Amino acid sequence: MAFELQTARPIRAAQYIRMSTEHQRYSLENQAMAITEYAERRGYTIVQTYEDAGKS
Repeated sequence: MAFELQTARPIRAAQYIRMSTEHQRYSLENQAMAITEYAERRGYTIVQTYEDAGKS
C-alpha cells in the first residue's frame, strides 16, 4: 500500500495595521513587515491587509 506525503497548507490570515497618533514610532509598513514575518514563522499566509492610516 502506497502512502502519499501531504504537505500542510498555510493557514490564510488577515492583518490589521493602524497609526493612532502623529508621534507613533512604527509606520504602517513596519507593522505589516513584522506581522508578515511573525505569520510566516507560524505557518500563516497573509491574504488581506486592513489599514487604518487615520490618526486620532
